[in-house]
Amino acid sequence: MRKGITSRVVNLPPPPRRIRPTYPKPILRFIGRLLVLSVFLVTLFFTVALVAELALRFLGHEVSAAVSSIHERAGKKNYVRTARYTYAVPGGALRSDESRISYDAFRTLREPFLDAGKVADDMIFPESQPGQLAVRVYSLGPLVYSRPVEHEWGGVLLLIPALFAPATGFLFFALYLAIIIRPRRYRRIFSHGIAVPGRIFDRYEDPSTDGCYYAVKFAYIPEGEAEPRVGEQPLPGPKEFKAAEIDQEVTVLYDPDNPKKSALYEYGGFTVEE
Repeated sequence: MRKGITSRVVNLPPPPRRIRPTYPKPILRFIGRLLVLSVFLVTLFFTVALVAELALRFLGHEVSAAVSSIHERAGKKNYVRTARYTYAVPGGALRSDESRISYDAFRTLREPFLDAGKVADDMIFPESQPGQLAVRVYSLGPLVYSRPVEHEWGGVLLLIPALFAPATGFLFFALYLAIIIRPRRYRRIFSHGIAVPGRIFDRYEDPSTDGCYYAVKFAYIPEGEAEPRVGEQPLPGPKEFKAAEIDQEVTVLYDPDNPKKSALYEYGGFTVEE
């Protein structure tokens, strides 16, 4: 690499500049943003579920609910057993709800109907003798949430969001960084970057099973510095790789706040609009 770099800089207007993609790909951009939004919504769902579950366990209160009826239905794999119940919110009015319950809780509630020989898919308790079911409940303003202590899914209701909320959160962060933040920062180099002369001093290609990666290395000297810096620019394809020759004079745009972040104007994928 040469110590001194002299070259002709493309006459670019001062920042901020209006730019447009050289190779616009609106469909890929739309798909990428849709993927980020989808992962965000999944992360939000599991995060809300985790917060609700933790609030129910640590901030909720256990109350005794009056069961008005129990029901048993054949599902795809197992029987689904539910209970309708009424409970009093601490400091509030009566509320009604319906939820799945475990087989043990269902069997206990079913005992009066067994003794009376009135077992059926739908069993209704007399108003004067309702069944009893332990329910955990918490309220946050108008929001009230309850669930039987002996729920059919038990600890899985905490385990699933506890596992998936961090995993999907990390995935969302990685996708947001790769699809939104980094392209935005890269685009800003072209719209707000400082243009200086540069020179290509190396190029290489990296074959792989998914195609070929083309790139060039270039040197440039930011304003106010004496020593050249080195940057690397991926190229769109073999045509640009063949055109980018060693010792070719180029225009380098760099971030004034971080001069090590740079791009080649000629091969960077953006064109300044006049």
